[in-house]
Amino acid sequence: MVVQHVIYFACLCAAAWLILAGVDVLAGPDLCGNGRVDPGENCTTCPKDVMCLECEICVGPKCVDIGNCGDCGNGRVDRGENCDTCPEDVPCIGCLTCFNGECVANPLCGCGNGVPDPGETCATCPEDVICPPDTKCIDGKCINSCISKVSPMEVIFLFDTSGSMSDEAVELCAALDGIQESLEAFGLNVTIKVWGIAPGIQITCLTEYVSQYGPIQNESWAEAVTLMSPNYPWQPGARILVPISDEGPFNGDPCNTPEDTAAVEEAILIANKHNVIVNVIQGTVWGAEPECIEHFGRKLSFGTGGTWHFTEDVEDVDMESIVLDLINATLCGCAGDLNLDAQVDILDFLIWLAHWGLMDTDIDGDGDTDSLDLFLLFQHWGRC
Repeated sequence: MVVQHVIYFACLCAAAWLILAGVDVLAGPDLCGNGRVDPGENCTTCPKDVMCLECEICVGPKCVDIGNCGDCGNGRVDRGENCDTCPEDVPCIGCLTCFNGECVANPLCGCGNGVPDPGETCATCPEDVICPPDTKCIDGKCINSCISKVSPMEVIFLFDTSGSMSDEAVELCAALDGIQESLEAFGLNVTIKVWGIAPGIQITCLTEYVSQYGPIQNESWAEAVTLMSPNYPWQPGARILVPISDEGPFNGDPCNTPEDTAAVEEAILIANKHNVIVNVIQGTVWGAEPECIEHFGRKLSFGTGGTWHFTEDVEDVDMESIVLDLINATLCGCAGDLNLDAQVDILDFLIWLAHWGLMDTDIDGDGDTDSLDLFLLFQHWGRC
């Protein structure tokens, strides 16, 4: 009997010690990991269900604050914060509104409320997503109405085929897959082709190489424009070249050599002579000298009446939108059309003169408003 009392007393002591340690002796081990905090669970006995915050550490049975826990506006959701107590850290976005500390569906959100809500387009909700004047809704996008009326156009992508493009090539080919059919759905009479500058890395979507028109290094995208503009058998209609590269315009890196400048200036001269619009696509994170690469990309694009595109992550390239943008910009406007009235005239010249030195009148994209911009303005004089 004495032994039984001793065992009973020892069990009571053990239970009391566990309770003081924060352990519920009734909680079964199979409850840990069920996604809720059951009686007896704490950060020691069940860290799966009782997780300390980033600014806390587990000491015994409790999460102890070692930082700025609970500070509203610290960029994380701390214990006790909700959309009422701390909307900075717990915002209700989209069609949600805060009610009693919880983000719930906003009864006023939806088509017809006069506000473009997430997911609404001019096709799904024309009441809220109203296209601006001179545009029309095509496949859910507000597109300048002139692009469906322009003459047939050829858009030729020119790939840098050097080794530095090996990672991007797969994603870029995927982005271009089916793009012609997609653009035709917008009512465009367009032909899309994908060429390489010169044989290099294997890129599955390439059909031909610019090097058939003359010797060229596979990174020289400015020279590619100079060769393609007069030699390619263009069909009647708009002529658009889209070089894609991650390096300098002449033989890649290094950039900003006298040869780079000469190559871009010659490309602008030859492209304009043959009515070719150039739209350079670059990602400055790809190249070793991003500012130099961007400078020449802008210069060649703007110098031929085109647009320049930058992408930070090639996997997120929306090639359809890029092509629509360049068609919209190049065929519904032109270099020198500063007041966007579809013609270059005395009004544009006066705007250019009044904004001398400002970037908004830098027509050739070289960072300065100078005589070269004036040359381009007069070159495109008249209707766009």
